[in-house]
Amino acid sequence: MTYRFDLVAVQGHLELAENAWEKIRFWLSEYQPAAEVILVGAPPSRIRVLALGAPAEVAPNLLSQVEALAGTGLRVEMLD
Repeated sequence: MTYRFDLVAVQGHLELAENAWEKIRFWLSEYQPAAEVILVGAPPSRIRVLALGAPAEVAPNLLSQVEALAGTGLRVEMLD
């Protein structure tokens, strides 16, 4: 079973520092867990996640780490 959600920049777009995207993709893939993690938009304003299992919240600790790397606050938008 899979479900999709976006992590959407609260204001503007993501401000990804060097190597930040690889870390974000790894953390979401491993700890959400997710089958696919992609950037959406140019410049990117959201992270789309195809997560495995039953729909679940993003753990607050994981979300805060992703926000720090993304350089902006993020809100969760469920797609499925």
